[in-house]
Amino acid sequence: MSKTTPGGFHGFEFWVHDVCQGLLFAEMIAAIEAIPAAQRPGWMADLVPELQVHACVNDLYIPIDEWADGHEDAFAELVARARDRLITRGTLTPQEAAAWIIMDELPVHWRGTAPISTNAAVEFAEALIAIVSGTYPEAPSGRRWYFGAHTATGQLATVGTGE
Repeated sequence: MSKTTPGGFHGFEFWVHDVCQGLLFAEMIAAIEAIPAAQRPGWMADLVPELQVHACVNDLYIPIDEWADGHEDAFAELVARARDRLITRGTLTPQEAAAWIIMDELPVHWRGTAPISTNAAVEFAEALIAIVSGTYPEAPSGRRWYFGAHTATGQLATVGTGE
C-alpha cells in the first residue's frame, strides 16, 4: 500500500498522507452520526459509506467533487466540524486507532507504533475547506499539493506530476 492517496475537486488535484485522510474521514463520519437522523440530510447519509471505505482503505482516488456536489457549503461545514473534533482529540495512539472500528471490523487506517498528533489531519481539513471554497492557491507549475508532509523549512510539500 502507498503512503499517499490522490484526490481532487473540479480540476484541483492533490495528494494526501493516508493516515491524515483516514483520521479526517473517520471524524467526518462521527460528525455526521452526531446529527439526529431526522435532521441529517440525505446526501450526508449517502456520504457515510464512501467515507467509511476511504477511512479504512488508502489506495482509492478521493472524489471530493462528487462528495460535495451541490452541497459545497454544507460539506465545508462538515469538514470544519470534523476538524474541530481532531483539534479536541489532539493525539491518537496505535491502540486507539486499532479500536476505532469504521466498517466491517476494519479500523481507521494507521501506520506506525507511536502516538501521533492530529495536527497534519487538521491541516488537511483546513486545506479541504479552502479547496471546496475555491480559495486554496494552485500548486506551483508541474506540482501537486501533498497534505500531511512538509519540507525541511516547514513549508507544505508538493510532489511532481510527471508533466
